[in-house]
Amino acid sequence: MRIQFLLVSLAVLVSCSSERRPSAATAALSDRARAARCMSAAFQAPSSGNESGSDSARAMASLSQFLADACRGSYDSAMALYSGDWRRLAHNWGFAPADTVSPGAFLHKACSTSLALCGLTPRRLAAVSRLRGDTVRITLELNDTSGRRFEPPPCCGSNGPLDTLFAFYVVKTPVGYRSVSLPVYRP
Repeated sequence: MRIQFLLVSLAVLVSCSSERRPSAATAALSDRARAARCMSAAFQAPSSGNESGSDSARAMASLSQFLADACRGSYDSAMALYSGDWRRLAHNWGFAPADTVSPGAFLHKACSTSLALCGLTPRRLAAVSRLRGDTVRITLELNDTSGRRFEPPPCCGSNGPLDTLFAFYVVKTPVGYRSVSLPVYRP
């Protein structure tokens, strides 16, 4: 009788634990689907044939990889391509003390709390412009998670047109181009 009770209890425990977690095959399928949706969209650099054109291409490739890594949930890889002041943002957004959070953990929390909309992917390159020094501004139209053009609701009570173009800033560093913009932020 006692053995039968233990076997029934074990069966219930196993069935409950399998209901809470997807199977490894299901998890792998959802990871593959997310990876396919988040593939680094190769938006094209303007063809100019000069050095600033190739700089623009390298800046766009770095930004594209940064956005794709953030979308896929590869937060440590994404933050390796980030050169902004994430510690100040962690402090301002009320995260744990910035000294106790890694860059990848910061981005994970920003994405999971929807402060940074990491599921957005590049839809169309609208403009590339070189700013002072080694800074490049890349303006993109973005797709939402369903593949439609991302159109956030008007912010702060404005009745104007929706924002559909988003500027990202990329700087040249000794180790290559790095983003100083996080994925789209919405308070």
